[in-house]
Amino acid sequence: MTATVKRQASATTFSIATALSFVIVLAAGLITPISSVKAETYTLEQCLNLAQKNRASITRAKGAKRDASASVKRQFGRVFLPSLSGSYQTSESRARDQRSEQLSRNGVSDVINTVGGNQLGVFIDTGGVRNIFEVDVADQDRTSSAFRLSANITLFEGFSGLNSYKGVKKNSKRADFDLKRAKQNLDLSVRIAYFAYLANVRNLAVQEEAVKRSQEQLNLVQSRYDVGSASLSDVLKQKVQFGNDNISLLAARNGAKTSKADLGFEVGLDLNENMEFDTSYVEDKFDGALEGAIQSGVTSHPGLRSTELGVDVNRHFLNSAKGGYLPSVTAFVSENWSDGSRSDNLDANLSFSSRSLAFGVNVNWNIFDKFQREQSVTNRRVAYNNAKADSWEARNNVVLAVKKAYFVLDKAVAQVEVSNENVKSAREDMSLAQEKYNLGSASILDMLDAQVSLKDAQVKLIRAKLDQNIAVARLQNAMGVSY
Repeated sequence: MTATVKRQASATTFSIATALSFVIVLAAGLITPISSVKAETYTLEQCLNLAQKNRASITRAKGAKRDASASVKRQFGRVFLPSLSGSYQTSESRARDQRSEQLSRNGVSDVINTVGGNQLGVFIDTGGVRNIFEVDVADQDRTSSAFRLSANITLFEGFSGLNSYKGVKKNSKRADFDLKRAKQNLDLSVRIAYFAYLANVRNLAVQEEAVKRSQEQLNLVQSRYDVGSASLSDVLKQKVQFGNDNISLLAARNGAKTSKADLGFEVGLDLNENMEFDTSYVEDKFDGALEGAIQSGVTSHPGLRSTELGVDVNRHFLNSAKGGYLPSVTAFVSENWSDGSRSDNLDANLSFSSRSLAFGVNVNWNIFDKFQREQSVTNRRVAYNNAKADSWEARNNVVLAVKKAYFVLDKAVAQVEVSNENVKSAREDMSLAQEKYNLGSASILDMLDAQVSLKDAQVKLIRAKLDQNIAVARLQNAMGVSY
């Protein structure tokens, strides 16, 4: 009677545990968004290409490159090309209904332009009598036009302009390397996100296998308990393990979804839309030597090349500032044309025109400007010295990054080999523990330990392979390798 009650209680407990597990799995499934639209599946290569088109960091780097190219053109024109300007002006005027007051004194007449009316009267002064009276003035039409063309060019300015041109030209090359560096950094981010997604997908498969295995073990222990060859404690322990495996499965599913969203963000996809990625496992390897990796880094790393060009840029700008101590010479030429006409209602029609040409040379020498030149030279010299220090430090940083990545990769490769052997060993231990438990020579704890050890070994192998892929990607990034 007691055994029957125990079995009934065990069966009830098993039903509840099974129901709870079903609810957990169902809830995990409901979390996954259901979409009737089939999503496009992106490969790693497609992800890398899309990221170059979609991400803002590349857009900004390309914009900086265009700005640098425009600065080169502007500086070239300022130094080597003349500046041209032209102007044109035209006007027309008409005068109607004019009146003029005429003054008569001792037989001498002077015309005073004014707006008149009737005769104003007679004035008497010490000089005699002045008669003021009005007369009509002829209507007049006037036209005029003028055109001016001028040019000037700098012949010499202490080589300031020439050195500035060299500086902005080097700066344009820096922008090219900065764009390459931005692309390589983005490639690294996409690869790491892609490898992390693959690892989470493989981890999900391991957790699903663990739940399936745990369910089979629970069924086995329950059947043995039903026939009296296993204790209730064995059943309860296996139920706990089954519940823990289901929780791990839920966490693995959430991890896969999160890593997919992270990858979509790195690629620049719309996270509100359905998307899928190719889950074919990718394993990167590097077979080169450390010395070759370091040599590649110091010669090809775009960030280092950009920093080295910064030394040249600041050297040219320093020489440009020193040019302020020398005089500047500018040549100029200008020509003016003008013409016009004047006519009235008395059939008088007069025209006029003129043309003038001016050219010369201006020489300016800033003898004293309250130490502004000295301040400019000092600022440029400080920037030049800082650039040299940055270049040396950047070189060391590249060497350090290559060495670190190489050593991490070396360890990761060894870890993959050990993890592969560990999985084989854990599978064998699991098989032996199962057989011993079936024969009654091992406890449920031995079998549970074997289950946990196998799952842990599989997860560690996944992590080791992820670390290896990331280490290869970081090493290639440090070497300045273009994918």
